[in-house]
Amino acid sequence: MATLTGMANRHILCAVSHLRRYTFWIDDAQGAALKELVQRPGEESAESFHVRQAIREYLERKGITVKAAPRRVQPRRKA
Repeated sequence: MATLTGMANRHILCAVSHLRRYTFWIDDAQGAALKELVQRPGEESAESFHVRQAIREYLERKGITVKAAPRRVQPRRKA
């Protein structure tokens, strides 16, 4: 059972490895506004989604194009 859990954890970590964690502070008003936005019906339910979207739009306004990270090709397994 422990092996299955370990395999599942590795799979999850590999699936989101293109994301990088950043830690920064926001004020209470911005935090409350994000929580209110997430509570609205039909909105994405993750605050992090809205933060990433805002960063992307800010960079586009500044004229910086964000290139998608190249996808890694999985090595072929020998039979």
